[in-house]
This record gives sequence, structure tokens and C-alpha cells, in this order.
Amino acid sequence: MVPSVVLTHCNVPACPAVERLRYWDGSYQEPRSQKELLGSIFPEGIIVNNPEVVQIPGYQVGTWNADPIHSEIGFSVRHMMVSNVRGRFADFEAIVTTAENPLNSTARAAIRVASIDTGHDTRDTDLRSSGFLSVDEYPEMMFTSTAIRMDGDAYLVDGDLTIRGTTKPITLRAETGGIGPDPYGFTRAGFHITTEINRSDFGITGNVLIEGGGVVIADKVKIEIELQMVLQKN
Repeated sequence: MVPSVVLTHCNVPACPAVERLRYWDGSYQEPRSQKELLGSIFPEGIIVNNPEVVQIPGYQVGTWNADPIHSEIGFSVRHMMVSNVRGRFADFEAIVTTAENPLNSTARAAIRVASIDTGHDTRDTDLRSSGFLSVDEYPEMMFTSTAIRMDGDAYLVDGDLTIRGTTKPITLRAETGGIGPDPYGFTRAGFHITTEINRSDFGITGNVLIEGGGVVIADKVKIEIELQMVLQKN
């Protein structure tokens, strides 16, 4: 039998297999060695000098655009040192270009900063000002991927994030929710993505001190993204 799902990541000759083989009848087999695992995937006579195999059910090569109605770019920040305030950016674009090897795929995103929404108009106006995001001078945040790695069942997407004209390297942790057809003839893929940044790294330093210690707005920003991507038809 040929396994339906194989997920391994190996850059050295003797590294162990990291996943089991799953067969179409639902049974599992623990691979006894990396050599045996590769022997079950590749026919005899094919030499793999750098075994790095990622097979994903439903995976397709092409260009995928984010469905903005079913996607969200959210964040949370500690407020008054006691609780979290959550917000989102409502206007954005995200594009993923998948390659034959998923780890060679690329991703990029553009976020219109003025679309920030924390559920409070006065606060949002303040966040758009020069003391924080300075949306008139820097209307967009940009992310461009530079590499993709595996971390168990998740993907680590390294890339450059630009906010207020400052570019810093970050790593996104992306978990797939699955790939499949919709009722309208398109193929969709879901991703749950998380990361953390320090806003001061990007020149966002506005704050107020609290009497007795602490600040009103924390430096650390937690980012949580839900993306539903749609494969574009040629």
C-alpha cells in the first residue's frame, strides 16, 4: 500500500522520521528508520540527496488570494497592566503563491492601517495619529515572506514586516485548517497564524505612565490571523 499522508523534515543524513505513515484503510505504521520511510515513498533507483518531503492532502500549486469576508487580521495589547484590548484591521490583501515543494512557496500581505478598529472611535482616532501608527505618512503595513520551515505539524514563515517605514524580521507560526472545494467551483485553504512583536521596534512608542509604576499600553503586541485563501483559476 502507498501512504496517503507523509510529513517529514530532514536536513541531515541520519535524522529520525517525525511522523507516522497513514494508509488509505486508516491503519498506521511507525517507520523504523528514515531509510525505510523514504523507501516506502520513492521507487527503487531514485536517489534523494536531501530528503525533505511535505505532502499535504488537497494541495495544489497556484496563486491564492485571501477572502476578506472570511478572514481577519487581529491583535491584542495589554492595557493598564491588567487586561487585554483587542482590535483588527478591516482592509487588507494577502496572496500566497504555492510551489511544487510547499516549503518553496511565498506569501505577501498589505494592510491599510487606517482600517484599524478596536470598537472605540476616539481610541481608533488616537491610534491613527502621529503618536502611534501615523496613517497619513505610512498608510500601509507590508509583510513579505523570505523562507518557510516546518515545526511539527505547523509552518514557520520567516519574513520582513514593515510598519511606519521600519522593516524588521519576524516569524509567523501558521497552522493549516484544511484544503477543499467550496460550492462555487473554487478551492479554499484555511490558516490560523500567530506571532508577537514589540511595537517600539517599529517606532510606535506612544504611552502614558501609571502612578506607582507601569504603563497604560504594553509594548508587546500579540497578532492572531485567520485566513481563508481561494485558489485563483487560470
